[in-house]
Amino acid sequence: MRPQIGLTLPTFVDDPDVLVAVARAADASGIDAVFTYDHLYRIASDADAPSLALEPVLGTLAVETERVRFGSFMARATIRPPAVLRSVFDTVARVAPGRLIAGVGAGDALSDPENEMFGLPTDEPAARLAALAATVEALAGRGYPIWVGGRSDRVIGVAAALADGWNAWNVDQDEFTTGVARLRAAAQREERAVAVTWGGLVELRESRWPEAAERDDVLVGPFDAMAERLRAFVDAGAQWIVLAPIAPADRDNAAVVAEAIAPALG
Repeated sequence: MRPQIGLTLPTFVDDPDVLVAVARAADASGIDAVFTYDHLYRIASDADAPSLALEPVLGTLAVETERVRFGSFMARATIRPPAVLRSVFDTVARVAPGRLIAGVGAGDALSDPENEMFGLPTDEPAARLAALAATVEALAGRGYPIWVGGRSDRVIGVAAALADGWNAWNVDQDEFTTGVARLRAAAQREERAVAVTWGGLVELRESRWPEAAERDDVLVGPFDAMAERLRAFVDAGAQWIVLAPIAPADRDNAAVVAEAIAPALG
């Protein structure tokens, strides 16, 4: 059985029409979902680097697409009160019934420079975990699936106890397999079923494969080889594969995924 396929959208852009064009292409391609990040500016850059905000992007996707599901990847529980994020998700879910996926994360140390730039607290792990749990509890039972992103045992515990899905971001097969085993053991103790999802970086432009192959954190082609590596995550339990293209603004990404990768995963 083919896993469901998601695609991340270009949020580090000046022009929101670029994001809309990619989302519409995904809507027409037949892939299952598109996802938007949650950042205040481009990490590893400066505060002037553009980043489209999560809330208006979700609203835009609700009205600018017709079929494709869409969601946050991941909304940071540490920068909004739970009631605020619940209101955002509830509103979007009413605009586009049955299509929202509410992805939530606790953030990590990589977000600290971003938080400091905007005067937000850089909480310790325990405080981040508490914020995540409180947010997921606030979202429970609202009529849309909740995914929790993160690899620590404590985050996996929150996913197992409270969420509908768990996402591992850009981990290799061994770490993913270990994480799935930890999730399933925790979910069994809670007597719950939790969907397993994997997301990671891919280079979809053939001209850039030789350069991207030098990076350990990016999957490259040929497409049949890329699909084979992704299939290993499916065999390890992934019910969703979320692909994050190195060039997310390319509107052909969705067609490449739908035509060259998704069939090989089926």
